[in-house]
Amino acid sequence: MKTVIGSIVVFNPKLDVLKTTISTFLTSSPEAKVYIWDNSPEDKVSSTLLKDFSGQLHYYKSPGNLGYGRGHNEIFKRVAEPFDYFCILNPDLEIPPETIPTLVNYLDSHPTLGLASCLIKGTDGAIHEVHKLLPSFWDYIYSLALRFLKVQQPPQNLVGPRSKGGPFALPILSGCFMFFSKDHYKEISGFDDSFFLYFEDYDISLRSFLKGKSIILPNVHVVHKWARDSHRNWRLFWIHLKSGLRFYYKWGLGSKLAKEVNSLKESHDA
Repeated sequence: MKTVIGSIVVFNPKLDVLKTTISTFLTSSPEAKVYIWDNSPEDKVSSTLLKDFSGQLHYYKSPGNLGYGRGHNEIFKRVAEPFDYFCILNPDLEIPPETIPTLVNYLDSHPTLGLASCLIKGTDGAIHEVHKLLPSFWDYIYSLALRFLKVQQPPQNLVGPRSKGGPFALPILSGCFMFFSKDHYKEISGFDDSFFLYFEDYDISLRSFLKGKSIILPNVHVVHKWARDSHRNWRLFWIHLKSGLRFYYKWGLGSKLAKEVNSLKESHDA
């Protein structure tokens, strides 16, 4: 039986929503365990939830707000027991019982892969088109301007058209749910700690994609209670912008990279 670790980084989470995430993840596998890294100023989690998931939930209080990606890296370092898979979880998910076993079976039978995701749906059942092609820097700036002006824009991905077919690859996967093999997470050194919040998922999924090791399974899904806080909060908006600039400074401001990366998507499909 394969052991799956659920990794959750929180900052002042809604405890009832977090409890749903933990409970639905744990019921998906008898060998599952959850680790929480709490970036919040105060611990309001452990006294409420540890007793509800005795032995299956581990909690770490961060000395400060270290950010999203680094929090997951800290968890990865601290898992004491042997495990096979490391699952990145937002604290606002609901995981159907078939999702984790399906991902385990798929990666077990495709050992050249190391990162899998699935469809991300809203509470209304609609697909959130959050897995995507890599936008160029100027496409990103244009998209950000439209978002600021609250102008609806077409999705830059293929999730909708591909959701009824077989497994497929896209260079950018949503960080709300990422299912890594332990070896692959270690191989790519986890998240880049220099991203405090936002674009850490772009960076890690792009690194995996360029190695030909990521896949999306459209026959399973998770439910995400999406808040999109950066669209309403000026502080988070600026963090989003700075992270975007950091990402494109790291990977290149021109459009050549995006064209080259996006042209690989068909060759990576399973």
